[in-house]
Formats: sequence, structure tokens, C-alpha cells
Amino acid sequence: MTNPQHTPDRTANRNGRLYRIMLVLALFLLSVFYVDWRTVAAQFDSAHLKAFVFAQPFQLLTLFLVSVRLLLLCGGSRHDLRNILVGYILSVGMNTFIPGRLSEIIKISYPMKFGHLKAAQLTAAVILEKYFDAISLFLFIALGFGAAWISINPTLIYTATTVSIVAAVFLPKAVQSLALRFGLQNSKNRLFRLGSDVLDSIASVVTSLTFCYAAIITASSWLVSFASIALILNIVLPSTMTLETFLLVFSAMALGRAIPGLPGSIGTFEASIVFALMSKGYAFPESMAAALLIHASQIGISTFLALMIFTIEGAGLKPMLARMRQR
Repeated sequence: MTNPQHTPDRTANRNGRLYRIMLVLALFLLSVFYVDWRTVAAQFDSAHLKAFVFAQPFQLLTLFLVSVRLLLLCGGSRHDLRNILVGYILSVGMNTFIPGRLSEIIKISYPMKFGHLKAAQLTAAVILEKYFDAISLFLFIALGFGAAWISINPTLIYTATTVSIVAAVFLPKAVQSLALRFGLQNSKNRLFRLGSDVLDSIASVVTSLTFCYAAIITASSWLVSFASIALILNIVLPSTMTLETFLLVFSAMALGRAIPGLPGSIGTFEASIVFALMSKGYAFPESMAAALLIHASQIGISTFLALMIFTIEGAGLKPMLARMRQR
């Protein structure tokens, strides 16, 4: 005999899945307006397809590495890795449709829905991973654009990097002390209590070996991503590529990707790569073809997987908000 108490839950789940399917279809149709498909078809050839396929293992490895980093930073166990990896894929994939990198919150909501991790731990982990990525971006920009800076001062780069690392170690402790002094952890305001817990998590990580492990994984993930871009360029533009050009294009790509804007960084992503390649003497058509290929290689598989996961399981946003209201 069917338990009537479960009927509303099944109906809600069925309706929720229907809404998600409709949303996925709407987002797919909307994305058509962002790309001139005739231009894409005219520029791509077999070499571009080959480069796209060969780059996918690098992209999957990068996703795995950054997921392991997030796992370490949030203090989760190896049993949480699956949920964090899926949440990461969802976040990266849905960023193709959501502007301003707002999909970052899915890295928090999905592991909360399917695991036992807390919002404060995951929020602290996302903040720290952005810190690591910002340092890496700065270093690659210094390498990529360094040759173009006539008066570049290497001492400035070393000083800025050192100051950033020292600040990451001591600043959270200082802010945490201020939070304790003002009693934020006992505040009636949920956001204040959450902020206090986030500071506690950050302070705990930056004063442990986890901080060093996360730095090593960050360096590995950026190098794998760089290898992916170098592989693509070496396949589609094999005769004139140099290490300097690899660094310039990768730095421009990373900078364009970091700028919040249209969904998937569409526009800034391509423009930054086209500008970098054209500055090295490449024509606009081949530069645009390379830019579109690199962008597709970065978001293709994650977007496809994210749409499947989102349709079946959702993103966990509603349960996350419900849990945070209970604090």
C-alpha cells in the first residue's frame, strides 16, 4: 500500500525535474544567440577537431585537481570527493549560461545537499581557492606579458607575491580576533555568525599544512591547463608557435576568463586570445578560430555533463537556503 505521506514529495520531485528540463532547454536556446555558428563552421577544420579531442583529458584532469584542492580546503573526507567533483562540474558548466560567475555558489550548495559539509567550511574553501588562483593568474600575467613591459621590475613581482602569501597567513587571524572581540559568533544575525565561522575555517587552514598542499595542487592544475592550451595551439598553428606565444595566449585567456561579464565569459574570453595572437602577427580569422576552439575545449565537456546532472539532480540551492535558515 502506498504511503500517502510520500505522494507530495514525489510530486514535488517530478515537478522540480520538469522545471529543470524546461530551464535547460531555454538556456540551450538562449546560448544560440551568443555564437555565430556560421562563422564557427567556416573556420573549423579537422585539425581543430583533433585539438579539441586531445585537450579533453587535460580538462578532466584539471577539474579533478581543483576538486581535490577544494576537498582539502573545506576539511572534507575522501567520501566527499564525488559530491565536490560533481558540484565543481555543475559550477563550471552552468557558468556557460549564468553571468557574473554567480554559479560559484553551486560549489557550496551541491556538496551541502548530498554530503555533510557545512556552508562555512565550503565558503571558506571557495574564498581560499580564489586567492590561490589570483596569485597564479598574477604570476602567469607577469610571465606572459613580461616581454612587452619595457620597464618591468622582477623585484616587484617577488615582493607582491611574498606580501600576498604573508597576508594570507596573518590577515585571517587578525580579522578573526576582531570578530571574537565584537562577539560575532554569538550574534543573532545569521550572516554575522556565518561570517565568523568562515573566518574560523580560513584561519584554521592557512596555519596548517593543508595550505601548502593546496598551493602545490594549484600549481599542478594551472600547469595542466597551460599544457592543454599549448597542445591546442601547437596542433592548429604548428609552424610558428613559441613558448613566449604560449605564455602570452594562456595569460590573456586566464585574464579574460577572470573578468565577470556575460555567461561563460563569452566575448572577453575570445577578445583576449584574439588580441594576443594578432599582436604576434596572426590574422584575425585564424585567431578567432583558435579562440573559439580554446573556449569550446574549456567549457564543452563540463557544460554537457552539467546539463545532465542539473536535469537529474538539481544544484542543491533550495536545500542550502533551507539549512542556512535553520542556523
